[in-house]
Amino acid sequence: MRAKKITVGLKAHASAPDSDELNIQYNGINVYTQSVAIDKQLSNASTYIALFLATGLLVLAAVVIIRLQK
Repeated sequence: MRAKKITVGLKAHASAPDSDELNIQYNGINVYTQSVAIDKQLSNASTYIALFLATGLLVLAAVVIIRLQK
């Protein structure tokens, strides 16, 4: 039995704070979009860090799901 190699292109994109939206793209197709209520008093740095962490967790979940489906 030969091992199969599956390559999956996974691209995550966190949009800019002005658009108040968090997009997760899988192979260029939006698979997750969430409105993000962003307090304009927050500094841009903390907003970007929060979006980055949320995006990272969702990408990690997507990778785990893809691996479990093999």
